[in-house]
Amino acid sequence: MNMEDMFTDETVEIQVTESTKILSMTFENEQMVEKEITLADLKTDDILSVMLKDDTQEAENITLRT
Repeated sequence: MNMEDMFTDETVEIQVTESTKILSMTFENEQMVEKEITLADLKTDDILSVMLKDDTQEAENITLRT
């Protein structure tokens, strides 16, 4: 699979609640560093991984990889 096939223009509505964890994952000094961030830290065109609670559209966690 090439990179072009990995992304689409598909959109999905999700619910973000107070219990949703939002994290940024960066690679610093040859180690993965995890930092808690807020919705306000997310920007247009960020690539996110979203884990949903079973059988819902509620986000359990959102991860930004930079």
